Amino acid sequence: MDGGRQKAIIVLLAINAVLICFFGISLKKQLDKKNEILSSHISNIYNSIYSLENSISSRIKNELEQRYNLVESAEYKFTNIDPDANRAVLDITVKLRAVNAYSSIFLSLSETGKDNVQEVELVKRDGLVYSADVELDLQKNYQYDIIERVNGGGQALLNTYRHYINLYDEFYIKRVQVHSTGSGRSKDQLDFNFSFSVNDFGLDEFGLENVILEILHKDETIDTIDITGRLEKYAGNQELQERYNLAVASGEIEPDMSLEEYKEYFGFAPEEGEAPRKQYNYTHIIKYDTDYPELQLDQEKAGNIRFGLIITCRDGYRYVWK
Repeated sequence: MDGGRQKAIIVLLAINAVLICFFGISLKKQLDKKNEILSSHISNIYNSIYSLENSISSRIKNELEQRYNLVESAEYKFTNIDPDANRAVLDITVKLRAVNAYSSIFLSLSETGKDNVQEVELVKRDGLVYSADVELDLQKNYQYDIIERVNGGGQALLNTYRHYINLYDEFYIKRVQVHSTGSGRSKDQLDFNFSFSVNDFGLDEFGLENVILEILHKDETIDTIDITGRLEKYAGNQELQERYNLAVASGEIEPDMSLEEYKEYFGFAPEEGEAPRKQYNYTHIIKYDTDYPELQLDQEKAGNIRFGLIITCRDGYRYVWK
């Protein structure tokens, strides 16, 4: 074998080795990619099975709890509030699914997270409806169970879910809730809109007194405006308001149909146990060319404007949002 031929064979062998390496690497990458896809499919299957197991377990648990839950509904309303004495009287009403003959129904009531239990006997009102007036401390939150005692001995817990009366939270923390705020700047004006609700507990003396809008420029208050008479008031929940707005925008109803007429026409009713909250909307507009000329506002400078709210109830309760 001459030298030239030998070199040619060596070159061919080298090329063959390179090709084998190339195809080997390419094949390995393809196999790795398929393994990743397969592993992803297997992981998705495991996750689906796990999710399905949890869903089935949760359904079975809920079904069993509902089967043994003999309380159809439990709700309360305020009949009197004395903030000076930190006392509130509530009418608590319970509707049961079944009850034994010759038995008495009690509320087993305690402060949330404590064992200082007191019992209140409920009076039968109509059918399986029982109620009682209970005086409680406004500065505390409560939990309660519903107990049945059969004359002659024996008692049973009728509810599978513990019920709560969060008096302190309702009266001092969540009486006023700001649900949404937003602002937008165009080339001509700045818009600020917000919605909020007030829990008046069904009693006029705890309703809305006034709302003050604060306008701040670089964190300095430059204006305060009483907007109480300009608020758009509506009854019901946020979902209902959004459905009403959509119905008007889509032409489903005439623009002059009020929210109250819409509720009545389509048969909307408040959810059982829904808090007696009054809800309000407001939009404030600042025109660059006429409002606060000393600031020489434009679309960019309007970014230095902020807003604040001071919401006051008739009993003196005040909520400040900034």
